[in-house]
Amino acid sequence: MPGPIQTKMGMFNPSAFFKRQFRFLFTIDNIVGNPNANSLYVKPPLKSQRPSLSFKEITLEHLSETITMPGKAEWKPIQLTLYDIAGYKVNNQCQSAGNSVYDWINSFYQPYAGTYGFAGKNGATLQGFKRQAYLTMYDGSGSLLEQWQFDNAWCQDVNFNDVDMSGQDVMMIDMTLRYDRAYLIENDGKPIT
Repeated sequence: MPGPIQTKMGMFNPSAFFKRQFRFLFTIDNIVGNPNANSLYVKPPLKSQRPSLSFKEITLEHLSETITMPGKAEWKPIQLTLYDIAGYKVNNQCQSAGNSVYDWINSFYQPYAGTYGFAGKNGATLQGFKRQAYLTMYDGSGSLLEQWQFDNAWCQDVNFNDVDMSGQDVMMIDMTLRYDRAYLIENDGKPIT
């Protein structure tokens, strides 16, 4: 029988480095992300989550015992908090940032007309509402450490938040995103299999 494995148990082993929570960017094209990368009208992220997954349980009755197996995968919604930027300075001139989150919702549901999805006007469809989303984590020098792709993400819940004459906080937008599935992708954009 082999003896016990000898290893250093210190958390701060000099040969190891850790992923940091604050080195990330969450992007949904022309809605959320880095204003320099795709559009001046996106909302930058403050806080998000990596995916969360559970498996539904399949129960099999077998003689005098019950056996369980993993069934269908169920991806849990993620929370996303965005800065509600009013505008950006471009060539020393202020330009309005608009509201990319409301525009996204409006691509599927038009509250002023009371229509949504396939009943909507001006080409509003589910296809334009469900988008690819990406969570990218970086190291201290800006090199890619990890990238998640969220397939067919859509806004299940949005809170444009409170206004308060006595407050000094910046405005935020809180969102709950649903998606079909999530997976890690390589630097070349292919899924890790």
